[in-house]
Amino acid sequence: MHKAIALFVAMLILGSPTLSAQGCSDAGVCTMGTMRSATHERDTSAYASVTLTPSFGAGEQGVAIVQVLPEVEWRVGRFMTLRASLPLMYTSGSLGTNSGIGDAVVSVSRTLILSDEVDMGLTLGTRLPTGTSNAGSTSTASLPMPYQTGLGTTDLVVGVSSTHDAWSVALGYQRVLVNNNRNTYVDDGAGYFTSKDYERGDDAILRVGRSIAIDNINIVPSLLAIYRVQQDRVMGERVQGSDGLTLNLAVAASTSIADRLNLRVDAAAPVLVRKVRADGLTRALVIAIGLSYEL
Repeated sequence: MHKAIALFVAMLILGSPTLSAQGCSDAGVCTMGTMRSATHERDTSAYASVTLTPSFGAGEQGVAIVQVLPEVEWRVGRFMTLRASLPLMYTSGSLGTNSGIGDAVVSVSRTLILSDEVDMGLTLGTRLPTGTSNAGSTSTASLPMPYQTGLGTTDLVVGVSSTHDAWSVALGYQRVLVNNNRNTYVDDGAGYFTSKDYERGDDAILRVGRSIAIDNINIVPSLLAIYRVQQDRVMGERVQGSDGLTLNLAVAASTSIADRLNLRVDAAAPVLVRKVRADGLTRALVIAIGLSYEL
């Protein structure tokens, strides 16, 4: 048990993490429904759970990002799950501070049992622009996107995942349906990406992971690829270098710490990033720890 705890702590410290609803250029698809790394086998008698996940991160130009993410999950029958979350955020950097609610995420997932060793998960979800994309400060009328609590878009997310023994694979696509981003920031040498009249492209993701059980701790290292399908637009023009691949090494670990009470830690680090990232989603460091109670 002591060896397992030591490994758990080492993975947390060495992970140089990036995580959660805004990870390494992740607009939400990577953590929605069955596309999230599964680390804990739930009590099948539980019909719902509530999770609270605080995190701290460092974004572009060292912007400090504090997020508290409440999430509610309902089981509908044995194989269907509904999830909803609404983050609370605080950001602070050289240009000012901002705080408020982030973008709401709602999803429904369906699990299909294909055999004793193989199952498949289907996810359909949306990200809603309940956060702000054009908050300003005393130093600038509109802060750059790393400071904003929302992306300013309404998105549709679809995904499919499958597990076989200890291995898992997930594929997902996040489509921008409506762009209501009203950011007006134009960089004047501060080192941020210009995001005036910003239009984000779609994202496709692939995650491959393997579950490793050590005592009562389940650890899932994974490789996460996020591909920005179209070039982003700024001030009506396509931005060279804004599309393409972001590659992340990720790890998730969970354990049951009491009856129906579970602890989860997520971490990741980018090993390859796109040249231009005006969406403000890139994180140099994030640590997130979630507590979940099954009802």
